[in-house]
Amino acid sequence: MPLLSHRYQAAVLAAACVSAGAAQAQDQEDVEPVGPKSLWELGAAGAGGSRPAYPGSDTRLTNQAAAPYAIYRGKYLRAGEGGLRIRARKDETTELDVGVSGSLGSDSSDVQARAGMPNLGTLIEIGPRLKIRLPSRPSGARVTLSLPLRAVFDLSDSGRDRGYTFEPGLSVGWRPWAKTSVGVGLTAFFGDRRINQLFYGVDPQFAGTAGRTAFEAQAGLIATRLSLSMSTAVSRDMYFGSYLRFDSVRGAANEDSPLVRKTEGLTAGIGLSWTLFRSERPAED
Repeated sequence: MPLLSHRYQAAVLAAACVSAGAAQAQDQEDVEPVGPKSLWELGAAGAGGSRPAYPGSDTRLTNQAAAPYAIYRGKYLRAGEGGLRIRARKDETTELDVGVSGSLGSDSSDVQARAGMPNLGTLIEIGPRLKIRLPSRPSGARVTLSLPLRAVFDLSDSGRDRGYTFEPGLSVGWRPWAKTSVGVGLTAFFGDRRINQLFYGVDPQFAGTAGRTAFEAQAGLIATRLSLSMSTAVSRDMYFGSYLRFDSVRGAANEDSPLVRKTEGLTAGIGLSWTLFRSERPAED
């Protein structure tokens, strides 16, 4: 989930933490919950966290939320684990799907560097993702290469096309203890000129305020990320999850943007999910 990864909103975090117990993992299904998966689940989740407003921001936002959640794990339709996905193909080593995910907007008045500029709208992402399972270590760790390509649209601006993102990532998930799963991920986040302009461009009419100069964003690397997530089964129906993510914009295409005020940032959060209802039928994995 590309933009969702770097623009965390607590409501999304709360719903996402149920599948892996931690909402940070790039591919949350790679950090498997303890025990068998049901075809569908209904429940509630709560979460809280602190994050930079965007990669390169020196403003931190703190969110807390509680939300109901629903998960469906059909053979082709997958919902509730990081978004909505339609699986086109899966075998022992590869999986191809088309996914839909999104991120809530943020108010520029809350971010000093963007004061007086347009708000960042509610974005939705649609596109294919190829996942490749790499050979596992003797420890039983799951190693996955993920290659998602997404088209981004702004729901706050009549569905305006905001460009494309590409986020290749390598994730490792394993179970060090019987009721605990751990995930580590390393990703690089790229965007075309349009999406980079949305986050880092400064049109001339917004220059001269908050120390900004006019800036035309370029296509290329947005940020690199290192993440760690962990989930623990408190009981069969309750999971506790936590995550940490380190973002860096060093060497990024728009590191010189006046909206980049800090080259590194740390995101952290915790979540608790409770499954209220589940199907007896197992997931069609």
